[in-house]
Order: sequence, then C-alpha cells, then structure tokens
Amino acid sequence: MDINIAGLTTGILVAVFSFVVTLPRLLYFLFRGKALLGSKMFKGRNLTFFILSFLSSITYVVLAVIFSQDFHMLGLFFVYMILATIGVSLYFIVWIMFWMHGNEARYQFELIEKIPAPMTILSGFVLLLGAGLTLNYYNLACALLFLVSALLFDLAGYKLTRPINPDDD
Repeated sequence: MDINIAGLTTGILVAVFSFVVTLPRLLYFLFRGKALLGSKMFKGRNLTFFILSFLSSITYVVLAVIFSQDFHMLGLFFVYMILATIGVSLYFIVWIMFWMHGNEARYQFELIEKIPAPMTILSGFVLLLGAGLTLNYYNLACALLFLVSALLFDLAGYKLTRPINPDDD
C-alpha cells in the first residue's frame, strides 16, 4: 500500500489551522455562551444554526485529514501559509479584544471596522482558504455551511444583545 505522505501532511496542516480557528468559538459557546447570551439564543431556529455551525466545523476538520491531499503547486502552499497565518492572527486579536471588553456578548457580534461578526468572518475565511486551495469540495461545502449558519446565529445574537437606542424606532 502506497501512502502519500505529502497529501497526509497537507490534510493535517489544513485540519490544524481549521481546528485552531473553530475550537475557541465552540468552547466559548458550549461553556460560557448560554450563561452570557441567555436561553433565547439556544432555542428554536438559533439552536439549529448553532448545531449546524458546530457539526460543519467538526466535519471540516475530519474531512481535511481524509480528502485534502495536496496544494497542487508549491506556490499555493506558501499562499496558504501566509494568508492562514494572517487570518488566525487577526482572529486571535479579535478574541483578545472581546476578552478585554469583559466577555460582553454583544462584542462578539458587533461591527469592527464595518465587518460584521469578525470572528466568524475570519474563521470562515481560513476554512474557505484551505478548502479552495486544496480543491477539497467536501470541505468547501462544510465551510460554506459553517459560514452561513454561524452568520445567521451571530445575527440573532446581535439583535438580542445590542444596546437599546430610543432613536431606532
């Protein structure tokens, strides 16, 4: 049996980057989210969006190891490493900003420099980048499902946690 070591290491690399950007979000929502966001966020349609984003991110990591076989060109490897590192770095900077605001839930969903839900956008970027550059269409479907479901969950969270402005009537 011939094992493609380069393909296996590509799959592991993509899986590690995707795991790094999805784990903090999942841990936060599983252990702290319900207490900070309230039970309205985890009922009905919002719960479905949360479960879809959770399952699609876990499925992405598993499928990356199995099906992300190669970057097809050495240049794509370097492009992936540079852009994924920038995406992960920005992702953790936004998390640090979130923690500096005392875990206040509305900062998870609020606009930062006109980017809505920046944590979701950055994690979705890293997932889409890995799927696109390795031509892994299964992961591309998982990344799109994650991005859509997580953005819908974040939109609901923003609506529930934004400060009430009397001028919004």
